[in-house]
Amino acid sequence: MRHIRALIIGAGMGGCTLSLALRKLNEQVQRTGVLFTSTVFEQAPAIKPVGAGIALGPNGLSILESLGLYPKVQVFGGEVRSLQVYRDDGQKLREFDLSFIERKHGYPLLVLERAELQALMIHEVLRPTVGSRNAERTRDILFNKRCVGVEDLGPNLGVRAHFADGTTEKGDVLLAADGLKSVIREQLVQQSGDKSAANGPPSLFTTFPRYSGISCVLGVTKSVPESVQGNVYWIFGPGRVYGTWSMGKQKQYWFLGEREGFQPTNGNSNGNGSITGGGYGKGGANNGNGAGSQLWSDDAALKGMDRMWNWFHPYDHHAMFNRTTRMVKVGMFETPWRGPWSRGNIALVGDAAHAMLPTINQGANMAIEDACAVARALAYETNRLSDALSRYEEFRKKRVRRLMHVARVVGFMQTTDNNFVRKMNEIAFKVAPQSIFERSMDWIMSYKDHL
Repeated sequence: MRHIRALIIGAGMGGCTLSLALRKLNEQVQRTGVLFTSTVFEQAPAIKPVGAGIALGPNGLSILESLGLYPKVQVFGGEVRSLQVYRDDGQKLREFDLSFIERKHGYPLLVLERAELQALMIHEVLRPTVGSRNAERTRDILFNKRCVGVEDLGPNLGVRAHFADGTTEKGDVLLAADGLKSVIREQLVQQSGDKSAANGPPSLFTTFPRYSGISCVLGVTKSVPESVQGNVYWIFGPGRVYGTWSMGKQKQYWFLGEREGFQPTNGNSNGNGSITGGGYGKGGANNGNGAGSQLWSDDAALKGMDRMWNWFHPYDHHAMFNRTTRMVKVGMFETPWRGPWSRGNIALVGDAAHAMLPTINQGANMAIEDACAVARALAYETNRLSDALSRYEEFRKKRVRRLMHVARVVGFMQTTDNNFVRKMNEIAFKVAPQSIFERSMDWIMSYKDHL
């Protein structure tokens, strides 16, 4: 029997799904003769609650069900059945029925607190499997392990990861799920020889994460009125979009997206909106939580909530603000698709490869899709792992590139202060039939994969 060890960098959505997907492959060990093992290395000393809400669609939930997680995710999540769109003067533009998602694609649009989903995924990675020894299972995630560099040792020789504490780990394949500010992505770009990608100014032709021009205040609220459960509210104003998403357990998460310049309080910027090294992450964790964002100050977040206090909302949102348990302001970043996703026995997954704006709520779903695609590729090509990773990259890039473009366009349309564009948006919301709205989402939601 052949053993293949995977080193997974980052314990976010992508990293945890990868670990569980590789474990799932071992159910076929009698047929394949290959046993996969993995260790997840997380730079944070512990995972703390961060972010706000997260939306999982049928494309992500179908994969989680193949891993046995869908019933557990349902416990934490709330199904959203309605999207209501307003102008900031109170005029209702449209209400869209979202129940078609489950009717057409087999799963609902499920919204849950990011921190609860993160805790569930980590628990599942650490959970002993039948016949395993508990002492061995506890090594599936190692915390306080910040990766500072990787080596591809050559064909059939494996990979080596170097950590800030001076230790190294050797494996057969390395899968980097270390988020927007991926150290491993930077290394792959430099090794690719693409000097414009590695050193050029931020533009459509670099691979550095770049600021979109949109900031977002996010908050999580507990015990909101039952009447808002199952609803999403979007309210559009000049240069801003704000509203609420219903989550499970009578929770809401609320948001305010605005056009404004970049004002980080941690991490480094070269002054023009491009992150060029060091310090990125929420609470010091480089695990993909809050991927595609960088923190503003707490005072800036409070000022955002203060501005929303007197703005229109279809229900009394003051109680929601008063019950907010966690709030953060972030800048929305994306990673241009240009650049390598794999090199030899090393591959990037999730935001490390393709951080996209959260405007279409597909970041977590893309990380889940990536993880499943990597696992399937490795299962079908166990003799040449580098070929498997190349095929994964080729298979995924077209879909992800299209989604990134859509997210960018939606972000512009949602936060524009151009009166003509805003008027066209309003007309589109008023006159577009439900069927057009459904078709615009079908190609995203209809993606199905499993192990």
